Amino acid sequence: MTLFITSSYVSFLTYHPEMLPPQLFSLIATSRAKVPFPPVLEVLILEIIIEILREAAVRMSINVGQTIGVVGGIVIGTAAVEAGLFSNIIIILVAVSTLLSFLPTNILLRNGFQVIKYVFILLAGVLGLFGQMIAFAYLLSHLVKLKSLGSPLLSIGFNKGRGYSNKGALRLPKRGFIKK
Repeated sequence: MTLFITSSYVSFLTYHPEMLPPQLFSLIATSRAKVPFPPVLEVLILEIIIEILREAAVRMSINVGQTIGVVGGIVIGTAAVEAGLFSNIIIILVAVSTLLSFLPTNILLRNGFQVIKYVFILLAGVLGLFGQMIAFAYLLSHLVKLKSLGSPLLSIGFNKGRGYSNKGALRLPKRGFIKK
């Protein structure tokens, strides 16, 4: 989800506004009326600001870092919307996307999502939904090629090699287990 929220916003506003319901499109259009940046630049600048806030919060002590992250996000977001630099809808979408990026417990996976998100946003800004699908296809093809401890990363738990038995995702009870 974190990969598709902001990039979908960019592709819908840049190339595919007809895919949005008319009420939602008019709400977004009125919100973006004073914004001087195109959607791609708006999202990229806001994502970079969020990354700076995240790094500042990590480098401080625990109590101060959390406070700076929350207060900084609220103050910067409010000031940016009031100044007309960003629309309030993109503030909400970037905040939700950032919160979703904290779901993976592995820090390397979380950082990987952050880097990949920029590729999705750039391709959505250049090619629209087609660019998003190119990025997603490339990501899937890369994940399929990866191996962990000699087995494919996306395997479902069993291989169909020599001595194959169907003991993977679904197991049937053994004969004689159920007594009549």
